[in-house]
Amino acid sequence: MFDEEKVFLQKPDDPGWFNVMVLHQNRANRRVKNYLPENKLPKFLGGHKHDCRIIPELNVVKEFFVIQPGSTVATSLLEAMHLIPHKTVRPFVYESVDLATYQDERRLDKGDVMKKVQEFAAERIEALMERERRN
Repeated sequence: MFDEEKVFLQKPDDPGWFNVMVLHQNRANRRVKNYLPENKLPKFLGGHKHDCRIIPELNVVKEFFVIQPGSTVATSLLEAMHLIPHKTVRPFVYESVDLATYQDERRLDKGDVMKKVQEFAAERIEALMERERRN
């Protein structure tokens, strides 16, 4: 809709009102329809981004500067998240599981397979969380 210029930001005459628009990661060029290029946004619009890019960057098409202060806590496993030390970091635990390895043990070929897989996943997640609490 932004590409077709069908998005309009209306503002009431009452100066006490304002519009808020929330976009998630609009600066990251992923695929054609999965992000909004800055040149499609109005001059006043910005938002939260994960990495810290505090030096103003000029958007030459729309002629405005973008300042991106980043997150106050580490929120993703991105290289950019380590550039500024954070006071708190969300714990991250990762484990890869190949269900084929557990097919016989869990009898994943019979009965309500979806339920069995969900129960197995819940058990693994609980075990990971318990291991993290002990560490």
